[in-house]
Amino acid sequence: MFLDYVLPYSVIREERDDWRAEFRDRFSPLVADCNDNYAAAVELDRKIWDMINVHYSPKRDKARQSPRHSMRIGMASCTGISIILVDACRAVGVPARLVGCNWTAKPGNHSWVEVWSKGGWHVLASGEKEREDRVWFLADALKADATRPEKRIYASRWSQSPAGTRFWRTWEHPGRVSDVPADDVTGDYLAGGRAAPKND
Repeated sequence: MFLDYVLPYSVIREERDDWRAEFRDRFSPLVADCNDNYAAAVELDRKIWDMINVHYSPKRDKARQSPRHSMRIGMASCTGISIILVDACRAVGVPARLVGCNWTAKPGNHSWVEVWSKGGWHVLASGEKEREDRVWFLADALKADATRPEKRIYASRWSQSPAGTRFWRTWEHPGRVSDVPADDVTGDYLAGGRAAPKND
C-alpha cells in the first residue's frame, strides 16, 4: 500500500515535480483533526483548490499536467485535477490512486480519484461537491463494457500489476495502450459492484 499509493512521486507518467515537501507543509494542518483517510481526502478536496489557485478548465495546455504546471497556469483537466488531489493525499500519508476510462455509452473519457480508507477503496470526485456513491459520473461508469479493453475502467498503480495490466489510455495517443501499470477495476463500477450507484 505504501510503496504503490503513498511513496510514488508520479501518478500516470506526468512531468516530474518536486511537490511533496510543499504539499506536506501546506496541507497537513488541514487534515490534523480528521478521523479517517476519506475524511482527510474530502477536507483536502474542499480547501486546496483555492489555496493553490487551480480549477477545472478545458482550456488547459494538456491532459496529464504535473502539479506545478497546473499551478503555473491556474487550470487543469479532470486528469490534471486528479493528479494534484492524489499527490496532496499522498503528501499527508493518505493512500490514493487515479481511476479513469473511455466512456462506453458516449464520447470522451474521465478521470477521478480513489482513496484507501477503512479497509477499502472509496470514490472521490476531484474538485466537485458530490461524494462517494452520489457522484455524477457513476451512472456513466455503470455502462462500462468489460468485454472491450479500451472501454474498461482502470486504476493506476506504481508497480506492475500481477496480471500485467496497463492503463488503456496514453492521453497523447488515445486508443494506444500506455506504459502506466494499472488494475482493471471495471467490476467495481458495474451493477452490484462496490462503487456502483446505490438506489435511494
